[in-house]
Parts: sequence; structure tokens; C-alpha cells
Amino acid sequence: TQSITCPRPLDGNAGVACDANGTITRIEWRNGASIVENNPFSGTMPTDIGLLTGLQTFRGWTHTPEFDGRLPTELGHLTALTALRISNQVRGTLPTELGRCTALQLIAFAGSSIGGTLPSELGELHELRTVYLYNNPLGISGSLPSELGRLTKLVDWRAHGNAFSGALPTPPPKKNS
Repeated sequence: TQSITCPRPLDGNAGVACDANGTITRIEWRNGASIVENNPFSGTMPTDIGLLTGLQTFRGWTHTPEFDGRLPTELGHLTALTALRISNQVRGTLPTELGRCTALQLIAFAGSSIGGTLPSELGELHELRTVYLYNNPLGISGSLPSELGRLTKLVDWRAHGNAFSGALPTPPPKKNS
């Protein structure tokens, strides 16, 4: 298995953090802030993102969308990912492979241009607590998948400004032990 690592620990350097083994664990940026002054990303998100198998946090924010097209399916290889927040950044659809990122606790694509339907595979994200999909000009449409009812840890769902039909499915009642 191929992976991308830091040549040396770069903790706090330009919004990239690595552990002692050189594994990239965090990438963060936002325009006009101290993390990274200018967004280093534009165009199509590279499929090599899937090689960052130790990545736990991927967060970015800018005033205008920078990534074009569909998010790469290789995001599904990021099984250590706990936070995926790319606000005002993305155009396209959510890949079904996000359902493989079972450590995810936060998904945020607020203010992006996400369209299409919400993948039912998101129901596999049993650690998911927070979802921000609001203010998407394209609007995610269709019925909310019943599989979202499996998200028993979900406490914050913000998805106004989309074209969903139906209500957010309710998780099944907890069984008494």
C-alpha cells in the first residue's frame, strides 16, 4: 500500500500537522486567517488524497468555490478521518465512498455547490455527530435515505437551503440492557 508522508514532523507548518512517524494527520486552510493566508487548492481535488491514510482532519474555508467537479471516490480510503469540513469550496456531488470513512464525526460542506442526492452509504457513519450541508446553491435533492436513521450519535443536522423531501429518519429506540 502506498502512502504519502512528511519528510519530517511539520506540526503547525502551513496548516499541515504530522505525527512523529511522519504521517500527515491534519490539513487546514482558510483565506484571510493565520492558518494559511491563501488557499493552496484549486481545480479538481486530486485522487492522491486517498493516499493520506492517516489523515484525521481535513478542513478548509474560502469565499469562493475552489474545487471543481465530483469529490474523488478515493476519499473513501481515509478511514482515520474524523472531520471533513470544506466550506465554500466544493462543486459536485458527494461520493458514496464517504460511507467507508467510519471514524467521521463531522461532515461540513456548508455554502458549497453540492448537488445530486444524499448517498445512503452515509448511514454507515456510526460515529457521525454533526452534519452541515446548508446553503448549497445547487441543492441536494431527493428523499433523505432511510439509512440515516442508523446515525444514533447525530446531534447537529443543518441542511436548510436544499431540496430534500421527507423528514430526517429517526434512529431506532435504544434497547435496554
